[in-house]
Amino acid sequence: MDRDPAPLRQALCWTHSRRKFFVLADITAKAKRGSKAAPISPMALEAVKRIDALFDIEPEINGLATDQRLERRR
Repeated sequence: MDRDPAPLRQALCWTHSRRKFFVLADITAKAKRGSKAAPISPMALEAVKRIDALFDIEPEINGLATDQRLERRR
């Protein structure tokens, strides 16, 4: 049976995105590297906090309708 698939929709992974920000905001690693380490990025730290907040609510919204999940994430 041939089927005509719907257009693909890209779904991005927050975990993979978070890793890039975490490297820029890793305070512990910076302390270990000493004074020659690159400065911590305040924007990256904020991004990590916001992504973590999304991760925190995921168990609560699991099973809700798509529009309800979107509203809770906002």
